[in-house]
Amino acid sequence: MDQNTGKQTLHFAFVLYRYFPHGGLQKDFLRTLQEVLSRGHRVTVFLAKQEAPLPDAKNLEVILLPVSGWSNHAKMRSFSKKVLQELAKKNFDNTLMFSRLPGGDFYFAADNCLAADWSKLHHPLILKLLPRYRTFLSLEKAVLQPESKTHILALVEQQKRDYQSFYHTQDERFTILPAGIDPTCRRPENVPVIRREVRERFHIPQEAILLIQVAAQFGVKGVDRAIEAMAEQARTDLFLLVAGGGEIEKYKAIAEKHGVADRVIFAGASSDIPHLIAAADLMIHPARKEATGTVIVESLAVGVPVIASAACGYAPYAAAIDPQLVTPEPFVQNDLNTSLAYALDRLPGLTAQVLRPGRDLDFYRRAAVIADLLEK
Repeated sequence: MDQNTGKQTLHFAFVLYRYFPHGGLQKDFLRTLQEVLSRGHRVTVFLAKQEAPLPDAKNLEVILLPVSGWSNHAKMRSFSKKVLQELAKKNFDNTLMFSRLPGGDFYFAADNCLAADWSKLHHPLILKLLPRYRTFLSLEKAVLQPESKTHILALVEQQKRDYQSFYHTQDERFTILPAGIDPTCRRPENVPVIRREVRERFHIPQEAILLIQVAAQFGVKGVDRAIEAMAEQARTDLFLLVAGGGEIEKYKAIAEKHGVADRVIFAGASSDIPHLIAAADLMIHPARKEATGTVIVESLAVGVPVIASAACGYAPYAAAIDPQLVTPEPFVQNDLNTSLAYALDRLPGLTAQVLRPGRDLDFYRRAAVIADLLEK
Protein backbone atom coordinates (compact mmCIF):
# COMPACT_ATOMS: atom_id res chain seq x y z
CA MET A 1 0.00 0.00 0.00
CA ASP A 2 1.32 3.46 -0.94
CA GLN A 3 1.12 5.58 2.24
CA ASN A 4 0.75 8.82 0.26
CA THR A 5 -2.10 7.76 -2.04
CA GLY A 6 -3.69 4.92 -0.13
CA LYS A 7 -3.56 2.79 -3.29
CA GLN A 8 -2.25 -0.74 -3.45
CA THR A 9 1.32 -0.96 -4.74
CA LEU A 10 1.43 -3.21 -7.79
CA HIS A 11 4.31 -4.90 -9.61
CA PHE A 12 4.36 -4.66 -13.40
CA ALA A 13 6.66 -6.08 -16.07
CA PHE A 14 7.51 -3.91 -19.10
CA VAL A 15 9.10 -5.65 -22.10
CA LEU A 16 10.96 -3.87 -24.91
CA TYR A 17 13.57 -5.32 -27.24
CA ARG A 18 15.69 -2.18 -27.67
CA TYR A 19 15.73 1.05 -25.70
CA PHE A 20 17.39 4.11 -27.25
CA PRO A 21 16.67 7.80 -26.61
CA HIS A 22 15.01 9.19 -29.76
CA GLY A 23 12.59 6.54 -31.10
CA GLY A 24 8.86 7.19 -30.97
CA LEU A 25 8.10 3.83 -29.36
CA GLN A 26 10.91 4.38 -26.87
CA LYS A 27 9.49 7.78 -25.89
CA ASP A 28 6.08 6.19 -25.26
CA PHE A 29 7.76 3.46 -23.24
CA LEU A 30 9.63 6.03 -21.13
CA ARG A 31 6.61 8.27 -20.53
CA THR A 32 4.50 5.28 -19.49
CA LEU A 33 7.27 4.01 -17.23
CA GLN A 34 7.61 7.42 -15.57
CA GLU A 35 3.84 7.68 -15.08
CA VAL A 36 3.60 4.24 -13.46
CA LEU A 37 6.64 4.84 -11.24
CA SER A 38 5.22 8.21 -10.15
CA ARG A 39 2.15 6.37 -8.87
CA GLY A 40 4.35 4.35 -6.53
CA HIS A 41 4.19 1.03 -8.34
CA ARG A 42 7.12 -1.33 -8.91
CA VAL A 43 8.29 -2.05 -12.46
CA THR A 44 10.67 -4.67 -13.77
CA VAL A 45 11.88 -3.84 -17.28
CA PHE A 46 13.17 -6.58 -19.59
CA LEU A 47 15.41 -5.42 -22.46
CA ALA A 48 17.69 -7.06 -25.00
CA LYS A 49 19.54 -3.81 -25.74
CA GLN A 50 19.89 -0.64 -23.67
CA GLU A 51 21.52 2.38 -25.33
CA ALA A 52 20.46 5.11 -22.91
CA PRO A 53 19.89 5.35 -19.14
CA LEU A 54 16.47 4.81 -17.59
CA PRO A 55 15.16 6.67 -14.51
CA ASP A 56 17.08 6.10 -11.31
CA ALA A 57 14.24 4.93 -9.10
CA LYS A 58 14.16 2.54 -6.15
CA ASN A 59 10.96 0.94 -7.49
CA LEU A 60 12.54 0.16 -10.89
CA GLU A 61 14.57 -2.94 -11.81
CA VAL A 62 16.12 -3.29 -15.27
CA ILE A 63 17.08 -6.77 -16.51
CA LEU A 64 19.11 -7.19 -19.70
CA LEU A 65 18.52 -10.51 -21.41
CA PRO A 66 21.35 -11.65 -23.71
CA VAL A 67 19.98 -12.97 -26.99
CA SER A 68 21.44 -15.40 -29.50
CA GLY A 69 21.29 -15.54 -33.28
CA TRP A 70 22.84 -13.75 -36.25
CA SER A 71 19.70 -12.32 -37.82
CA ASN A 72 17.18 -9.88 -36.35
CA HIS A 73 14.39 -12.44 -36.47
CA ALA A 74 16.54 -15.07 -34.71
CA LYS A 75 17.42 -12.56 -31.99
CA MET A 76 13.78 -11.61 -31.53
CA ARG A 77 12.77 -15.27 -31.29
CA SER A 78 15.51 -15.78 -28.66
CA PHE A 79 14.34 -12.71 -26.75
CA SER A 80 10.74 -13.96 -26.78
CA LYS A 81 11.73 -17.31 -25.28
CA LYS A 82 13.83 -15.70 -22.55
CA VAL A 83 11.11 -13.20 -21.68
CA LEU A 84 8.57 -15.99 -21.24
CA GLN A 85 11.00 -17.84 -18.97
CA GLU A 86 11.53 -14.72 -16.85
CA LEU A 87 7.83 -13.93 -16.60
CA ALA A 88 7.17 -17.44 -15.33
CA LYS A 89 9.51 -16.83 -12.37
CA LYS A 90 7.45 -14.01 -10.82
CA ASN A 91 3.79 -13.31 -10.37
CA PHE A 92 3.47 -9.86 -11.94
CA ASP A 93 0.19 -8.01 -11.54
CA ASN A 94 0.27 -7.09 -15.23
CA THR A 95 2.72 -7.40 -18.11
CA LEU A 96 2.96 -4.76 -20.83
CA MET A 97 4.69 -5.69 -24.09
CA PHE A 98 6.14 -2.81 -26.09
CA SER A 99 7.54 -5.34 -28.57
CA ARG A 100 5.30 -7.65 -30.63
CA LEU A 101 5.70 -10.69 -28.38
CA PRO A 102 3.26 -13.21 -26.91
CA GLY A 103 2.68 -13.73 -23.20
CA GLY A 104 1.69 -10.22 -22.17
CA ASP A 105 -1.48 -8.97 -20.56
CA PHE A 106 -1.23 -5.87 -22.75
CA TYR A 107 0.45 -5.11 -26.08
CA PHE A 108 1.28 -1.52 -27.05
CA ALA A 109 0.70 -1.62 -30.81
CA ALA A 110 3.15 1.05 -31.96
CA ASP A 111 3.45 -0.28 -35.51
CA ASN A 112 1.18 -1.22 -38.37
CA CYS A 113 -0.10 -4.77 -38.79
CA LEU A 114 2.72 -6.75 -40.40
CA ALA A 115 0.36 -9.13 -42.17
CA ALA A 116 -1.46 -6.18 -43.76
CA ASP A 117 1.72 -4.40 -44.84
CA TRP A 118 3.64 -7.43 -46.09
CA SER A 119 0.70 -8.94 -47.96
CA LYS A 120 0.78 -5.87 -50.22
CA LEU A 121 4.47 -6.34 -50.98
CA HIS A 122 5.16 -10.08 -51.14
CA HIS A 123 3.67 -13.27 -52.52
CA PRO A 124 2.08 -15.48 -49.82
CA LEU A 125 4.62 -18.20 -50.57
CA ILE A 126 7.48 -15.83 -49.78
CA LEU A 127 5.88 -14.90 -46.48
CA LYS A 128 5.44 -18.55 -45.63
CA LEU A 129 8.89 -19.80 -46.58
CA LEU A 130 11.42 -17.10 -45.68
CA PRO A 131 12.45 -17.32 -42.00
CA ARG A 132 12.36 -13.56 -41.41
CA TYR A 133 8.75 -13.14 -42.50
CA ARG A 134 7.64 -16.43 -41.01
CA THR A 135 9.10 -15.59 -37.58
CA PHE A 136 7.71 -12.08 -37.22
CA LEU A 137 4.29 -13.08 -38.56
CA SER A 138 4.10 -16.01 -36.15
CA LEU A 139 4.90 -13.70 -33.23
CA GLU A 140 2.23 -11.26 -34.39
CA LYS A 141 -0.31 -14.05 -34.80
CA ALA A 142 0.40 -15.32 -31.28
CA VAL A 143 -0.50 -11.91 -29.88
CA LEU A 144 -3.55 -11.14 -32.05
CA GLN A 145 -5.24 -14.52 -32.65
CA PRO A 146 -8.64 -15.08 -30.98
CA GLU A 147 -7.17 -17.64 -28.57
CA SER A 148 -4.83 -15.01 -27.09
CA LYS A 149 -5.87 -13.11 -23.96
CA THR A 150 -3.62 -10.11 -24.65
CA HIS A 151 -5.39 -6.74 -24.64
CA ILE A 152 -4.34 -4.54 -27.56
CA LEU A 153 -3.54 -0.87 -26.96
CA ALA A 154 -3.99 0.49 -30.49
CA LEU A 155 -3.09 3.99 -31.57
CA VAL A 156 -5.59 4.49 -34.41
CA GLU A 157 -8.74 2.78 -35.67
CA GLN A 158 -6.98 1.62 -38.85
CA GLN A 159 -4.74 -0.67 -36.79
CA LYS A 160 -7.77 -2.32 -35.25
CA ARG A 161 -9.37 -2.83 -38.66
CA ASP A 162 -6.19 -4.36 -40.11
CA TYR A 163 -5.65 -6.71 -37.18
CA GLN A 164 -9.25 -7.88 -37.25
CA SER A 165 -9.11 -8.39 -41.02
CA PHE A 166 -6.22 -10.84 -40.72
CA TYR A 167 -6.62 -12.34 -37.22
CA HIS A 168 -10.32 -11.85 -36.29
CA THR A 169 -9.30 -10.33 -32.96
CA GLN A 170 -12.30 -9.70 -30.71
CA ASP A 171 -13.61 -6.12 -30.37
CA GLU A 172 -13.44 -6.17 -26.60
CA ARG A 173 -9.70 -6.79 -26.70
CA PHE A 174 -8.96 -3.33 -28.11
CA THR A 175 -8.51 0.07 -26.52
CA ILE A 176 -7.81 3.01 -28.85
CA LEU A 177 -5.39 5.28 -27.01
CA PRO A 178 -5.35 9.07 -27.23
CA ALA A 179 -2.34 10.78 -28.79
CA GLY A 180 0.65 10.81 -26.49
CA ILE A 181 3.34 13.48 -26.65
CA ASP A 182 5.65 15.02 -24.11
CA PRO A 183 3.70 17.52 -21.96
CA THR A 184 6.52 20.00 -22.50
CA CYS A 185 5.70 19.97 -26.23
CA ARG A 186 3.46 23.04 -26.19
CA ARG A 187 3.84 26.36 -27.92
CA PRO A 188 6.61 28.27 -26.11
CA GLU A 189 5.95 31.82 -24.97
CA ASN A 190 9.15 33.10 -26.59
CA VAL A 191 8.59 31.86 -30.16
CA PRO A 192 10.16 34.97 -31.79
CA VAL A 193 13.36 34.43 -29.83
CA ILE A 194 13.44 30.72 -30.67
CA ARG A 195 12.83 31.42 -34.37
CA ARG A 196 15.71 33.88 -34.46
CA GLU A 197 18.14 31.61 -32.58
CA VAL A 198 17.37 28.45 -34.60
CA ARG A 199 17.60 30.27 -37.90
CA GLU A 200 20.89 31.86 -36.91
CA ARG A 201 22.25 28.46 -35.87
CA PHE A 202 21.49 26.91 -39.26
CA HIS A 203 22.19 30.03 -41.34
CA ILE A 204 18.58 30.35 -42.50
CA PRO A 205 17.45 33.88 -43.39
CA GLN A 206 15.10 35.33 -40.78
CA GLU A 207 12.54 36.29 -43.44
CA ALA A 208 12.60 32.86 -45.14
CA ILE A 209 9.63 30.51 -45.11
CA LEU A 210 10.88 27.42 -43.26
CA LEU A 211 9.55 23.91 -43.76
CA ILE A 212 10.53 21.28 -41.23
CA GLN A 213 10.51 17.51 -41.43
CA VAL A 214 11.32 15.27 -38.47
CA ALA A 215 12.37 11.77 -39.50
CA ALA A 216 14.53 8.95 -38.17
CA GLN A 217 14.06 6.89 -41.35
CA PHE A 218 14.34 9.23 -44.31
CA GLY A 219 13.02 6.78 -46.91
CA VAL A 220 10.01 5.61 -44.92
CA LYS A 221 9.09 9.16 -43.91
CA GLY A 222 9.35 10.52 -47.46
CA VAL A 223 12.17 13.05 -47.15
CA ASP A 224 12.81 12.66 -50.89
CA ARG A 225 9.16 13.54 -51.55
CA ALA A 226 9.48 16.68 -49.41
CA ILE A 227 12.64 17.78 -51.21
CA GLU A 228 11.00 17.35 -54.62
CA ALA A 229 7.86 19.22 -53.55
CA MET A 230 9.98 22.09 -52.25
CA ALA A 231 11.99 22.18 -55.47
CA GLU A 232 8.79 22.44 -57.51
CA GLN A 233 7.78 25.69 -55.81
CA ALA A 234 8.77 28.79 -57.76
CA ARG A 235 10.30 30.66 -54.84
CA THR A 236 13.83 31.02 -53.54
CA ASP A 237 12.80 32.08 -50.04
CA LEU A 238 11.67 28.53 -49.18
CA PHE A 239 13.97 26.42 -46.98
CA LEU A 240 13.66 22.87 -45.62
CA LEU A 241 15.14 21.80 -42.28
CA VAL A 242 15.35 18.01 -41.85
CA ALA A 243 15.79 16.87 -38.24
CA GLY A 244 16.86 13.27 -37.74
CA GLY A 245 19.83 10.97 -38.13
CA GLY A 246 19.07 9.25 -41.43
CA GLU A 247 21.14 8.75 -44.56
CA ILE A 248 22.14 12.39 -44.82
CA GLU A 249 24.68 12.10 -47.65
CA LYS A 250 22.23 10.23 -49.86
CA TYR A 251 19.56 12.86 -49.37
CA LYS A 252 21.99 15.71 -49.82
CA ALA A 253 22.59 14.23 -53.27
CA ILE A 254 18.83 14.23 -53.91
CA ALA A 255 18.67 17.91 -52.94
CA GLU A 256 21.61 18.59 -55.25
CA LYS A 257 19.86 16.79 -58.10
CA HIS A 258 16.79 19.01 -57.66
CA GLY A 259 18.89 22.18 -57.46
CA VAL A 260 17.98 23.06 -53.84
CA ALA A 261 21.02 21.81 -51.93
CA ASP A 262 21.72 25.32 -50.63
CA ARG A 263 18.21 25.49 -49.12
CA VAL A 264 17.93 21.99 -47.60
CA ILE A 265 19.57 21.80 -44.17
CA PHE A 266 20.15 18.53 -42.32
CA ALA A 267 20.18 19.11 -38.56
CA GLY A 268 20.95 15.51 -37.56
CA ALA A 269 19.42 13.86 -34.49
CA SER A 270 18.19 16.37 -31.93
CA SER A 271 16.71 16.34 -28.44
CA ASP A 272 15.30 19.81 -29.04
CA ILE A 273 12.56 19.00 -31.55
CA PRO A 274 9.86 21.32 -30.09
CA HIS A 275 12.16 24.34 -30.51
CA LEU A 276 13.08 23.34 -34.06
CA ILE A 277 9.38 23.01 -34.90
CA ALA A 278 8.60 26.35 -33.26
CA ALA A 279 11.16 28.01 -35.54
CA ALA A 280 9.37 26.70 -38.65
CA ASP A 281 6.34 27.94 -40.56
CA LEU A 282 5.08 24.58 -41.81
CA MET A 283 5.65 20.88 -41.05
CA ILE A 284 5.79 18.47 -43.99
CA HIS A 285 5.39 14.73 -43.38
CA PRO A 286 4.67 12.76 -46.60
CA ALA A 287 5.42 9.35 -45.09
CA ARG A 288 5.18 6.16 -47.11
CA LYS A 289 3.87 4.34 -44.06
CA GLU A 290 3.24 5.62 -40.56
CA ALA A 291 1.13 3.97 -37.88
CA THR A 292 0.54 7.35 -36.27
CA GLY A 293 2.95 10.19 -37.05
CA THR A 294 3.48 11.68 -33.61
CA VAL A 295 5.33 14.63 -35.14
CA ILE A 296 1.99 15.71 -36.64
CA VAL A 297 0.41 16.33 -33.25
CA GLU A 298 3.70 17.64 -31.84
CA SER A 299 3.71 20.26 -34.58
CA LEU A 300 0.08 21.22 -34.03
CA ALA A 301 0.69 21.47 -30.28
CA VAL A 302 3.51 23.93 -30.96
CA GLY A 303 1.27 25.90 -33.32
CA VAL A 304 2.64 24.92 -36.73
CA PRO A 305 0.35 23.61 -39.52
CA VAL A 306 1.13 20.22 -41.08
CA ILE A 307 1.04 18.73 -44.57
CA ALA A 308 0.85 14.93 -44.32
CA SER A 309 0.17 11.89 -46.45
CA ALA A 310 -3.00 9.90 -45.81
CA ALA A 311 -0.73 6.96 -44.96
CA CYS A 312 -0.22 8.58 -41.54
CA GLY A 313 -2.55 7.41 -38.79
CA TYR A 314 -2.70 10.94 -37.38
CA ALA A 315 -3.37 12.57 -40.76
CA PRO A 316 -6.97 13.39 -39.65
CA TYR A 317 -5.51 15.88 -37.15
CA ALA A 318 -3.90 17.76 -40.06
CA ALA A 319 -7.07 17.46 -42.13
CA ALA A 320 -9.07 19.02 -39.28
CA ILE A 321 -7.20 22.27 -39.99
CA ASP A 322 -7.79 21.99 -43.75
CA PRO A 323 -8.51 18.82 -45.79
CA GLN A 324 -6.22 20.09 -48.55
CA LEU A 325 -3.25 19.54 -46.23
CA VAL A 326 -3.52 15.74 -46.56
CA THR A 327 -2.47 14.02 -49.79
CA PRO A 328 -4.58 10.96 -50.72
CA GLU A 329 -3.36 7.39 -51.15
CA PRO A 330 -2.05 6.01 -53.40
CA PHE A 331 0.52 8.77 -53.28
CA VAL A 332 1.13 10.97 -56.32
CA GLN A 333 3.99 13.47 -56.14
CA ASN A 334 2.00 16.18 -57.87
CA ASP A 335 -0.63 15.99 -55.11
CA LEU A 336 2.06 16.89 -52.57
CA ASN A 337 3.41 19.66 -54.80
CA THR A 338 -0.10 21.10 -55.05
CA SER A 339 -0.78 20.80 -51.31
CA LEU A 340 2.45 22.61 -50.53
CA ALA A 341 1.63 25.43 -52.97
CA TYR A 342 -1.86 25.66 -51.44
CA ALA A 343 -0.45 25.88 -47.90
CA LEU A 344 2.16 28.48 -48.80
CA ASP A 345 -0.52 30.69 -50.36
CA ARG A 346 -2.68 30.46 -47.21
CA LEU A 347 -0.04 30.20 -44.50
CA PRO A 348 -1.19 33.05 -42.20
CA GLY A 349 -4.76 31.75 -42.17
CA LEU A 350 -3.70 28.15 -41.55
CA THR A 351 -1.45 29.21 -38.69
CA ALA A 352 -4.29 31.20 -37.13
CA GLN A 353 -6.51 28.12 -37.40
CA VAL A 354 -3.94 25.99 -35.55
CA LEU A 355 -3.58 28.64 -32.85
CA ARG A 356 -7.33 29.15 -32.44
CA PRO A 357 -8.21 29.32 -28.71
CA GLY A 358 -9.77 26.19 -27.29
CA ARG A 359 -7.96 23.81 -29.65
CA ASP A 360 -5.88 22.16 -26.89
CA LEU A 361 -6.87 18.59 -27.81
CA ASP A 362 -6.11 15.46 -25.83
CA PHE A 363 -2.49 15.13 -27.00
CA TYR A 364 -0.92 14.34 -23.62
CA ARG A 365 -2.87 11.71 -21.65
CA ARG A 366 -1.75 8.47 -23.31
CA ALA A 367 0.62 7.42 -20.51
CA ALA A 368 -2.02 8.15 -17.87
CA VAL A 369 -4.64 6.11 -19.73
CA ILE A 370 -2.25 3.14 -19.97
CA ALA A 371 -1.42 3.40 -16.26
CA ASP A 372 -5.14 3.42 -15.44
CA LEU A 373 -5.63 0.23 -17.45
CA LEU A 374 -2.70 -1.48 -15.75
CA GLU A 375 -4.14 -0.63 -12.32
CA LYS A 376 -7.56 -2.18 -13.04
